[in-house]
Amino acid sequence: MTKKLRANVPRDVATEVLFLSDRTCCVCRERKPVQIHHIDENPSNCDPDNLAVLCLDCHHQTQSKGGFDRKLDAHLVRRYREDWISSVAAKRAAALSPSRVRKTTDPRGIRYTTLQESSEEDRYWFSASFIEVETADPQSDAETNLLINAAVLDRLQRFRAGARDRIKWKQDCDRFGDGPEPRSDQMQIDHEVVMFTEDMLSLRLETYQYNVGAAHGNDWTVALNFRLRPSLRLEPAFLFRPHQNYAERLSEICVPRLKKQQREKWAGWGGAHPGTEQDDWIGRGASPDAANFKTLLLQRGAVRVVFDNYQVASFSEGRYEIVIERGVLADQLDPDIYALLG
Repeated sequence: MTKKLRANVPRDVATEVLFLSDRTCCVCRERKPVQIHHIDENPSNCDPDNLAVLCLDCHHQTQSKGGFDRKLDAHLVRRYREDWISSVAAKRAAALSPSRVRKTTDPRGIRYTTLQESSEEDRYWFSASFIEVETADPQSDAETNLLINAAVLDRLQRFRAGARDRIKWKQDCDRFGDGPEPRSDQMQIDHEVVMFTEDMLSLRLETYQYNVGAAHGNDWTVALNFRLRPSLRLEPAFLFRPHQNYAERLSEICVPRLKKQQREKWAGWGGAHPGTEQDDWIGRGASPDAANFKTLLLQRGAVRVVFDNYQVASFSEGRYEIVIERGVLADQLDPDIYALLG
C-alpha cells in the first residue's frame, strides 16, 4: 500500500498516525494510496489529533473551497477519523493472542477462518482471514483447503523468520530512542472470493506487511484459482490452450488499457502525466513475459489481471487492474475454462 506523507509531518508522528488508522483512508476505508491531511489546514499544526489519513480521492474532496462543492469539511473529517480509529483499535484488541477461529459457514459452501498470532519476544503480530470450502466432495475439499492453508502459512513462516532476524534492529530503535513507531513488525492478509461455483473457485489473498524502520509498508496479491471435483490448482498457463503464447496476447491487450487508466488517474488528480518514462515503465511491467502475468483471477465472464505496486507504475500510484472480457480471449482460453466463465 502506498504511503505518501506530507513532508512537514515529523516521521515519528506520521508513522503513529498511519498505525492508528491501519494505513487506511478513514473516510472510504478502502485500501488505496494515502496521504496525511491537516484537518485545520494549518501545515504547522502536526498534533496527531489534527492529522487524518485520507486516500487521494477523499483528500481531493477537502480541497474545494466553499459552498456545496466542498464535500469534506474539517468537522466531517474529524468525525470520520475518530470513528475509524476506534474501529481499528477494537479489531486489534480482539487479536492480541495466537488463535485460529472458524466462523459461520456460508450457504454457498464456504467456511470463514481467521488465523492470528503475536509475539512480544520477537516483536510482531500477524492476522489472516481466508476461507475453506465445504462442498459435496470431501476429498476435493481437503485438497483445495490444504493448498489455501499452505499459501497463508507460507507467508506466516517467512514473516515470522524475518521478524526474528530483525530483533537487533528493533532493539537498537529502543536503545537510541529515535526509531519510528510502531516498533513491531506487522502482517495482515485479507481475502476476496472472486468467483465460486460448483466447478470453480477463484480466491484472492491480499497481503500487507510493515517492518519496523521502513518508510512505508507494502502489499501484494496472491491469486488462487481451482477447478473443483477433483481439485486442481490452475496455474496461469493452465487457463489457456496448449502451446499458446498467452503472455503475448495479454500484453497486447493490457498495455494500451494501462496507459489509458493511468492518464485518467493523473487527470483526476489534476496533474500532468509523466509521459514517455511512465509509458516505458508500463511497457516493461506488462511486456510479453509470463512472469508479468502470474496474478490472474477468474471471474464471471472475464479474466482479471493484477499489477501490484511498482510493476507498472510508481509506488504512489498503487495497484492497477485490467479486466479482460472472455470473448476477447476466446481463441486463447482453454475451452473448458471459457465455458466455466460463462
